[in-house]
Amino acid sequence: MNFKAIGLKVAVATAVVAGAAMTTAPAQAYDLFSKNLSFGGGAKFTDKAGAVDFLDFNDAEIAFGTDTSVFGDLDTELAIKDLNLNQINATTWELAGPVTQFLNGFANDIEFELQTFSLAKLTSGNFEATLAGVFTSPKFPGGVEGLGVFSSQAKLAITGTSYSADISTVPTPALLPGLAALALGALRKRKADEGAEQAPEEVEANV
Repeated sequence: MNFKAIGLKVAVATAVVAGAAMTTAPAQAYDLFSKNLSFGGGAKFTDKAGAVDFLDFNDAEIAFGTDTSVFGDLDTELAIKDLNLNQINATTWELAGPVTQFLNGFANDIEFELQTFSLAKLTSGNFEATLAGVFTSPKFPGGVEGLGVFSSQAKLAITGTSYSADISTVPTPALLPGLAALALGALRKRKADEGAEQAPEEVEANV
C-alpha cells in the first residue's frame, strides 16, 4: 500500500508537469514566458499637453538584449503609437486608458497592448516611466503580461531626443485551472486502474 501511495503521488506530480506541456505546446509554436524585449528610438515630450510623440523617422527598433527567437531580429523596425497623458502633478503624467496595438511589427504576429504608463520627471531633467501591458498573438489567445521601464537618454525636449525601453514577460496564473483539472483527471484514472488491478487479487484470495 505504501508503494502504491508513493506511486500515486508521483503519477499526480507527473501529470501536472505533463499537463503544463499539454496546455502550452499545442497552443503555440514558441515560448513567450519569461522573455525580454528591448527597443529604442527617438521621441519628444510636450509637458503642457502631456503628449509623447515617437518620431516618425525612427519610431522604434528592436535592440540588444531582446529574445530575438521570439520577437524578431535586432534592428527590426516597429510601429509604435504616440501617447496622450494626463498630468497628475508637477512631475508626473499618466495614461488615461489602454492603448491597443501600442507596439506591433514583431515576428510571430505579436502585438503589445499598453495598459498603464506613468511618466515621471527626474531631478536630472530626464524622464522615466513604468509601464505594463499584455503581449497578444494568435498563438497566445489569452495574452501574456509584460512589465517594463521607459527611460529618456536626455531630457525629452520639444526638439526630441532618444529613449530606450525594456519589457519583460511574466508568468500568468491563467494556466493553473487547466493544470489542476488535468491532475485531477490523472488521479481519478489512477484510482480506477488500481481498482481494476485489485479486483482479481480479491477474487483469488476468496478461492
